[in-house]
Amino acid sequence: MNLSFDDLHKAFESRVRLGIMSALAVNDSLDFTSLKEFLDVTDGNLATHIKKLEGEGFVESKKSLILFILVNYLSVLIIITSPSLTL
Repeated sequence: MNLSFDDLHKAFESRVRLGIMSALAVNDSLDFTSLKEFLDVTDGNLATHIKKLEGEGFVESKKSLILFILVNYLSVLIIITSPSLTL
């Protein structure tokens, strides 16, 4: 079998994007913080890659505000899901 990476979708040229899709292949959804820690990337780096995958239609994200009363601040929880994992 002759495999070529020339036909690989441009969205998957990044190890981070491959990591996101790999994590979603075994999880129905992931929160932003867990995914960031798993991939060992910064907030901005992960957000950029998620935005790219969203733009290509590979993932969806749902953003919601959660109030943490004990620490008295708002935090953004981003749940990343993949509507379809057919590549």
